[in-house]
Amino acid sequence: MIDSAAGPPEQGHTTPDVTAAPLHAGSAEPVDLALATTSAALLFAVLPIVLVIFTLFASMAAPTAVVLLVGVVSLAAAMTLGLAAGRRPFDLDALFTADLCAVALIGVVVAFSGRYHSPYVELFLLAVVHAAAFQRRMRVISLILAVLLAYLIPSVAISGLSGQDAADAVIPSLTIVLAGGLIYAAAERLRRQRDAWADREALARRLADQDPLTGLGNYRLFWRTVEREVARVRRHGGPFSVVLLDLDRFKAVNDDLGHRAGDAMLQRVARGLADAVRREDVTCRHGGDEFAVVAVQAGAEEADQLAGRLVDAVTKAGVVDRHRVTATAGWATFGVHAESVEELVLKADDAMRKAKRGGRRSAQARAVGSPQSSEDLDRQASAGRSGGAESDELALLGNLARALAAARDERTAIETAVAHLVGAVDAEIVAAARLNREDARFETVAFAGPQALAPPMTQPADAGVLGAVVADEQPVVLGDVRRDARYIGLPELPDVRSELAVPVFDRGELWGVLNLESDRADAYSPDDLHFVQAVSVQLGRALACVWAFSQIGEEGPATRAYELAAAVEPGDECWRVADLAWRLGRNLGLEGEELESLYLAALFHDVGTVGVPAGLMVKSGRLTDQELAMVHEHPVIGERMLRPLPRLHRAASVVRHEHERFDGRGYPDGLSGEEIPLTSRALLACDAYVAMTSARPFRPAMGYAEALAELHQAAGSQLDPKIVVALLRLLEPGKSEPAPTAGTV
Repeated sequence: MIDSAAGPPEQGHTTPDVTAAPLHAGSAEPVDLALATTSAALLFAVLPIVLVIFTLFASMAAPTAVVLLVGVVSLAAAMTLGLAAGRRPFDLDALFTADLCAVALIGVVVAFSGRYHSPYVELFLLAVVHAAAFQRRMRVISLILAVLLAYLIPSVAISGLSGQDAADAVIPSLTIVLAGGLIYAAAERLRRQRDAWADREALARRLADQDPLTGLGNYRLFWRTVEREVARVRRHGGPFSVVLLDLDRFKAVNDDLGHRAGDAMLQRVARGLADAVRREDVTCRHGGDEFAVVAVQAGAEEADQLAGRLVDAVTKAGVVDRHRVTATAGWATFGVHAESVEELVLKADDAMRKAKRGGRRSAQARAVGSPQSSEDLDRQASAGRSGGAESDELALLGNLARALAAARDERTAIETAVAHLVGAVDAEIVAAARLNREDARFETVAFAGPQALAPPMTQPADAGVLGAVVADEQPVVLGDVRRDARYIGLPELPDVRSELAVPVFDRGELWGVLNLESDRADAYSPDDLHFVQAVSVQLGRALACVWAFSQIGEEGPATRAYELAAAVEPGDECWRVADLAWRLGRNLGLEGEELESLYLAALFHDVGTVGVPAGLMVKSGRLTDQELAMVHEHPVIGERMLRPLPRLHRAASVVRHEHERFDGRGYPDGLSGEEIPLTSRALLACDAYVAMTSARPFRPAMGYAEALAELHQAAGSQLDPKIVVALLRLLEPGKSEPAPTAGTV
């Protein structure tokens, strides 16, 4: 079983160990061989030039015939090596032979030109330096010995050996030995540094795709693997499936035994899942208590069997104390249940939810073109247009929103948005570019598409289509790039005909641009523009959350929390809810950590709406069943976003239960009465009052008296009657008290 966090290997290959020892020179990388071959060509090219210069000016020059012979051979070798460098570089064995040939040629010249005192002795350094830079140690030593033999043996054989000759030979010999040793040491140090950097880079890539708690792959690896499998299937055929898994009753472990026990449970489950999959499958943690498996080359029958094994693995690993955690699975097969990346994951998710509603262990998605069940038809009838293109778009946005809510850094959020646009819109390439205002340049952060069409890593921010987006802060749609002067690519290439560029805003400032290019003219309709703009809005909200959460420390003044909450949810509603919740909590007798958790939960009570398509939160009129289901997910999403942050850890459960109703008809867990935490009951009442007295795009704000009447009416059904009494008393004129300060929270 491979470590899936290290990335899916090609079929039939194992995952390399990124901490392995550096490669020996004998197995050097292709870039090293090309460099070594090129430098060897230069060595042989320089040799005849130096020979000619020495012959013209040295006192003990070699005979002209010897110089010409050696020069011709050197030039021939240089041409051979030069041609090989550009086509198929020599391996290190052949290059070592070339170094020995160079030594032999220089030895011939030395033997015919003064021997011990030959001016050509220094030429041996060329071969020694080349070998020391690329060969391993024993070969360098061998070459140095060959140089000494080529220098000394002809000299002794022809001129004999006197004391003066020996003394004269010492300095050139020592120079050759020392030069070879020093160059080898420096080159070896550089090689080790390069290998260390390569190892660190590989480790960083692996960790970027790894869930730190379980060691499985993360959301980024999951989407990249699915996209890779879709590309493989479309190119070569064959099936693959996606299995989604959601843990049941896991929250009770966290609540009763603490989060350390919950983390240990997740780690045991991860190990069980890893043992249940095949070697080629990729297992990822898809969310807080959700997992996903990309079953490579697995058809419907294999996916069904795999889902059963995964559920069994969770059941076996999910026992702790008196708790028994189980799982529900849903799966879908590409080409059978779905024809696109988004549809595949959405179908698997829908199957999982149907299984959960029906109390089953697992379920498969509905096949493409198969008849719908009466349940599906009823749902579509009640949802109006939700069964058509509008529903597909909403589903795509909902899936994207949930994925973005799980992002913990900017790059993950950007890559997630790009991955969701691939296949959802007609595009050969999808790219996201960040605006660097200091350098007035765009920096490409994420890209999907053929590598030949990849945009440059940086480009000017005041030119081209992206420059037009920056200038007007408005989207740009080009029906035919060949007819628009703003397009600065290569219009003669048939790969790009249409372009759609949409600005992305983060906390009110232009962050950058989402750029899509198609190989069809007039590829982008107004609906496509509307969809990409919706993705841009969703991405901007996620970027604001990523920034705000990165600024929240374990300690800090309340004013700082105010500022960060405003970044997540612009406007004054979160502030009004928080101030009112603080005052109500004091009146209810809350203090210490409980009062602080209520206050912080009030500031971030709507953070989970980042995981809901933005348009639903301001939609006028009645929501469809599909839309209501998405909206009802936001408390759980909010809890998952807040729980990993130490400062907001306690506030997370308050946010989860805010929309539970006193009569038990709320969501997400259907709690009632005293089962609902007091802080959540208080927060709901404050949120309801502020919402009623705030204007919405589809209605004006209620008046004070009308809002109080609504609170009275909701007591006992939606709201806790005791909380309503306390809130009404607090809302009486003249009952206000100071908001919390840095010293009180």
